[in-house]
Amino acid sequence: MSIFSDFQHVALRQPHAPALVTLDGTVTYATVLGLADRIAAGLRKAGLRKGDRVAVHLGNRCEVVSLYYACLRMGAVIVPVSGKLSGGEAAELIAHSTARFYLGESARHTPCAHALEKSGAVEQAWILDSPAATTTTRPWSDLLTDAAPESDDIGPQELAAIFYTSGTTGRPKSLVLSQETLAASLDLTAAHGAGRADATYYMIDLVNPWGILVLLTCLRRGRPFALTATHTPDVILRMLRTHRCGWIGGAPTTFRALLAKAGRCAAAVPDLTGTSCLAGGDACPPDLSREFFKTFGAHLQGCYGMTETAAPVIFQPRIDSVQEPSLGWPLPGVETKIDAPPGQAGQLLLRTPSRPVGTWNGAGVDRFDPDQWICTGDIVRQRPDGCLLFLGRHKDLMMVEGYPVSPLEIEQALAEHADVAATIVFGVPDDLTGERVIAMVEPEPGRHIETRDLLKHLSGRLANYKHPSTIDLVEKLPVLPSGKLGRQRLAAHYTSSQAG
Repeated sequence: MSIFSDFQHVALRQPHAPALVTLDGTVTYATVLGLADRIAAGLRKAGLRKGDRVAVHLGNRCEVVSLYYACLRMGAVIVPVSGKLSGGEAAELIAHSTARFYLGESARHTPCAHALEKSGAVEQAWILDSPAATTTTRPWSDLLTDAAPESDDIGPQELAAIFYTSGTTGRPKSLVLSQETLAASLDLTAAHGAGRADATYYMIDLVNPWGILVLLTCLRRGRPFALTATHTPDVILRMLRTHRCGWIGGAPTTFRALLAKAGRCAAAVPDLTGTSCLAGGDACPPDLSREFFKTFGAHLQGCYGMTETAAPVIFQPRIDSVQEPSLGWPLPGVETKIDAPPGQAGQLLLRTPSRPVGTWNGAGVDRFDPDQWICTGDIVRQRPDGCLLFLGRHKDLMMVEGYPVSPLEIEQALAEHADVAATIVFGVPDDLTGERVIAMVEPEPGRHIETRDLLKHLSGRLANYKHPSTIDLVEKLPVLPSGKLGRQRLAAHYTSSQAG
């Protein structure tokens, strides 16, 4: 059985059951499967071959679900492209993936259209909300074909997806999943409770790897997935009032924003008693779980994973059961060890059946050694009962709104400004976003810089969530006695000075 055939079996068994629930109604399994068949037939007619990459540059909409299943059915490789990326970033990612086909919508396609055309990477592009063809794109209606799609024999080792994520070098990582590792990722996602009862609502975009895993897990298990176009606190509360959700998930910052909105809301908040509420993507403090329980009647659970693990691999059934931040316990099939003497803190190492098969190098896959341990860069200590306590990140990578941000990437973009001599970027804790980006900038001698000009300079280069919230202009960047710039020391000093 494959991921698509699992879904197809469920859809044929319960065609009229809801696969998606929205604020406006429901979408049945038969509808999702029927559209997937038409997309698959259209892609085949357009010349799709097994292993071809398909760039998905869409917001949260029902068509995305059918598109994913069409790709899995035909052996196409899904390349999700985040709407948070700038036009230049999106075009660079799509070109690197060597995607032959592109499916997008006008608001996301327009900023990257020129760069995509210049790169020549995409052979055919369809725009869902475009009524007519252009010189480089075709409308969605041109893709859909009623003929029965011809399917290749899709084996477990065939490639299924390329997930791009920010890296510590400032260049996106491109992690490749096979049909087998994607299926293992769905098994681990199911172990967290997604798709067990009622509707499942994951408060994140469906081009995010975790959103894809939760979506596919739910429909594989025959349960509905709750879909909203955006995930602002007011929209989330409307969804939770409209549909009974047995499982909801999101970043800690999303749950904190819900708490803040509930405190300002005149209407009664939804009662989430009995609902599994999973916080992932960043460390979740125990006090947030306690406050969430007081307001909504549910304690927060926690999950831990990385794009390098392709799935959440550690589970904390109740975050506020311990007084300090914790990751929890490894899921079945996941191996962990700490790179330190017994009883001491050290870097967490992992092995998991969901590990990506390798990285995409622009032309093929650089394969990983499946027996090699994954170095997480996170420092942990293990309690006698096996619970892993989170002590901090070894890496300088920042987490903003649940998304990893490389300080080096921002430094490189700032350095491209003609009046910038040097810069250093670091993150400081923030209740709403997880971390705020702070940049210290040293101007070229004799030059004057306005912070608004620097932000304008970044707008065409970096996604907005990567922009510094504060830019400090300094005569000379501070250095350690060794001559190196110390991000952690600067972050600690900045935080203490703000507290004072």
